[in-house]
Amino acid sequence: MFVLSRGAPEDLRRPWGGVLAFVRKHIPATLNKELSSTDIMVLNVGPLILYNAYILPENSTSWTEFADKHPYDMLWQSLAAASVLNKPILILTDMNARTASRQMYGSLARSSQDTSNVSSRGSSFLKMGNDLELIILNGVQSMGPTSSQCTSFQPRGSSVIDYAIVNAQMLELVKGFAIGKHEPTWSDHAPTCSKTCLEPAS
Repeated sequence: MFVLSRGAPEDLRRPWGGVLAFVRKHIPATLNKELSSTDIMVLNVGPLILYNAYILPENSTSWTEFADKHPYDMLWQSLAAASVLNKPILILTDMNARTASRQMYGSLARSSQDTSNVSSRGSSFLKMGNDLELIILNGVQSMGPTSSQCTSFQPRGSSVIDYAIVNAQMLELVKGFAIGKHEPTWSDHAPTCSKTCLEPAS
């Protein structure tokens, strides 16, 4: 189990959150402390770099309680550093950004069940991903029949705000991506799953 917790608030009766990952014992994984920060966990998993990131909703200001810099900005700073390592990168994130059916980079077309307008953060998200030559797997037809489904289920409606994102090296290793069945008694989000084929680490 890997855990990155936020700093505790003064009132310990309040939840304060963080990110967590469970990795099977036989999978070689280590925490990359240099690339990780609050709400952004980066694991070295064999030959690839895996991001587990949560970015608060766009209008939330609560990040000032546990971080000196917005986690959204820290994520892109980390990804810019990781991109020069020339390794496969897989990003699994609750980005709280809506992108409709737009793609970041390259020619892989997307089709999304979330047909809303692109949000302000979504526009920034798409631009930053394009600058780093990243590719969204959600809604790419070749990834699987459920890849376009909504991931977040709220009283006001459903949306796609959770993403699987890869660089070109990782895209060659991905065999599929799926959005699982939403279980409302467990979470207001549906699970996501990326199937990859990795050679044993040398």
